[in-house]
Amino acid sequence: MTDFQTIYTTLNFEVLQSVWIKNVLPGLGCGVVHVLEFPAVSLAACRELQHSYQALERAHAKFVAGEYDEAVWQCRTAVEPLRDDLKKIRDGRAESLSTDWAEKVGSTTIDWLVAVLGKTWGVANTPTHSPRTGHFSRLDAQMILTVTSSVVAYVARTKASDVEPT
Repeated sequence: MTDFQTIYTTLNFEVLQSVWIKNVLPGLGCGVVHVLEFPAVSLAACRELQHSYQALERAHAKFVAGEYDEAVWQCRTAVEPLRDDLKKIRDGRAESLSTDWAEKVGSTTIDWLVAVLGKTWGVANTPTHSPRTGHFSRLDAQMILTVTSSVVAYVARTKASDVEPT
């Protein structure tokens, strides 16, 4: 052989999500991964949560970019208006889904959620006001983003249930 030739090509392939999660991610050092799905609620159904949704979108973008302190900071922005909403849910009207939910699981669950959001807001205070980075690891940011997203989804669902059909 006297001559070599290189041929370039693009190869597209799909990996099933279940295979990716079960077989690939553990080999990349991610450990066990669980996929959580949250029920979607349109922003039109609950306009007052738009601030939280936009902050969560920014948090996700920062997380994907590896800017974990910024992601946690955006979670703080997302939870700011929710603490009062959760207190209203705890003391909700009798005809609302939120009151039915609160009666079934107890106001202590709402108190717990308010405490979690307060802690999220508190731990995000340092990177918000600090010029240093590296306060949070990928796992830290991922856990805070997950909890914040689930609480925003819950509050959005309860607000959507209070919206009169048009």
